[in-house]
Amino acid sequence: MPKRKMMRYVKVAEIIQYIMIHYSEIFGLEDLASIFYLDKSYLSRIFKEVTNFTVNEFINCQRIEQARILLLDEKLTMEDISQKLGYERLSYFDRVFKKYTGLSPLQYRKSKKYNDV
Repeated sequence: MPKRKMMRYVKVAEIIQYIMIHYSEIFGLEDLASIFYLDKSYLSRIFKEVTNFTVNEFINCQRIEQARILLLDEKLTMEDISQKLGYERLSYFDRVFKKYTGLSPLQYRKSKKYNDV
């Protein structure tokens, strides 16, 4: 593998690690670009090339995976969960969750509750 390509893979791996830890604090491509001192167009291009996801898709995937866990705790409200995940609006969390799972967060919670009984 050419050195340049290897460097891109290493940089994307660093970014992925960062996203996996800080998914609730990142508000998109511009945040990551400034954190890693990269041009946002370049970051967007190499991330998509290496992962086949856009940066925002990857962030949302991390958030939705965590949401699935948090939704099992019925003491947490949808608003609590939305805020913990870094979504500014509950309606946006609801829309993103449904896009990735096919269910609203409330439907998901109810389906897990009845499946566990």
